[in-house]
Amino acid sequence: MFWIRLTRSFVLLGILSAHWAIAQTATEIELTSRYDRFSLLRSGGQYKLAGKSVKLGTLEEILPLFSAAIEGDCPKGGKSDLTVKAKISGQWIERKFYVAERMVRGDNQCTTINGDGLYFAPLHHSWFDPDETLTISLKGPFKVVKNDEVFATFDYVKGDWRNGRPGEYPNWDFFNSFRDALTDFPVQHRIHPSAAKDKMSFTLEVGKKKYTFYKISGSIWAVKHPKYAWLVSSARWGNWLDMDKEIWLDRSAPQLSFIADKGKQTEERRGTMASLEGQWTPSIREVLTQVLLDKDEPVTLKVEAVRLMRNKPTIENVEAWIKALMDNDDVDLQYALSQALRVRNPKGPSLTPDLTEAKRSEAISEWRTWWKSVEGSKDKF
Repeated sequence: MFWIRLTRSFVLLGILSAHWAIAQTATEIELTSRYDRFSLLRSGGQYKLAGKSVKLGTLEEILPLFSAAIEGDCPKGGKSDLTVKAKISGQWIERKFYVAERMVRGDNQCTTINGDGLYFAPLHHSWFDPDETLTISLKGPFKVVKNDEVFATFDYVKGDWRNGRPGEYPNWDFFNSFRDALTDFPVQHRIHPSAAKDKMSFTLEVGKKKYTFYKISGSIWAVKHPKYAWLVSSARWGNWLDMDKEIWLDRSAPQLSFIADKGKQTEERRGTMASLEGQWTPSIREVLTQVLLDKDEPVTLKVEAVRLMRNKPTIENVEAWIKALMDNDDVDLQYALSQALRVRNPKGPSLTPDLTEAKRSEAISEWRTWWKSVEGSKDKF
């Protein structure tokens, strides 16, 4: 993570680490910042914080600086972000770190450090807590904003999440993974807030609360959590890529927009619908249901919608089929609906086109009665 500029050349701290291993080990390390003051004591070959063994993490990359000569002029003024004292052979050695300036000071001499590693230097004892988890609660409506553009909005209505942007078709799988990633997420890194400068970002707005996430590097996203003055990150967020609008859209969004467009030719819409064969997402279900229950849509399009929905006889689809059966009198559509319903209830009547009006009415009534007996009972599905 670190590169440090010494008097003659740039030396990777990994090389210095070898020198540190040879040198005498610090028996005690004191860390002081504006947020905390604490000590690490070495005992039994391990460093301990309040009697509990801890891993040094980023601090391990800082320790070689205590055995390296630091040379260079220091700028005037300025308070350090972190002061680290290491006790070696009974003597205390002090180094001061200025994170935003990427500078280290020792014995009134200063030098610069290149790279992002200093942003991860421990400012608080919580840096050494491997078990900390946090939650950003999404119990109400929320939206995602990037570069002043709102590209995802979700409403919470009667215990159910709904898309808040009509005409757009969200990727509900990503929606669910996004919510899960913010629930009891393990804290992987704590990061100095100056790391966010000029970084890609997006804002999550939950009611009146706002959480700004920054892409620190690679796959590391970090958020300014209201609980802390620093940034925290989690490995769960590594699949967010650049958090662009496309990641929030269903992979079939262009086809779904075409199908939903009543201005397009019916056969072209039906052909596009047929191309979804074998695919299924909540957004696909939404558009197929919308077509099926719209009284102004052509019957041929509705029949094709039922054919695709038939492969997923969920309680939501069955409810849509029952509604369509009650509201349509086209015999071909009624037949398609009854065949779809028979996937769930094989004993139900088939509304073949040759049924008399009396038999047809009786069959529809039978389906209505069956639905009332199972409606709202997921155990029967």
